[in-house]
Amino acid sequence: MYEESMPSQKPFKFGLDDFDVINLSGRDWRWMLDLLDNPNQPNQKMTAALKKYQNAKHDDSDTLFNWQP
Repeated sequence: MYEESMPSQKPFKFGLDDFDVINLSGRDWRWMLDLLDNPNQPNQKMTAALKKYQNAKHDDSDTLFNWQP
């Protein structure tokens, strides 16, 4: 049915070769994981950007993005 309703569209397929790989040293890997586990508090620019975004989104009640600093 998909092919009949959209004959010009092909399903998107990708493989692991379609992505860039970043090789990290052990030290850099631990640093990155530590940042993910213990993120910094949002700075003034990030807080301002979040406020601007929240004012622009028109308070959609079904939004999935409800992060509070």
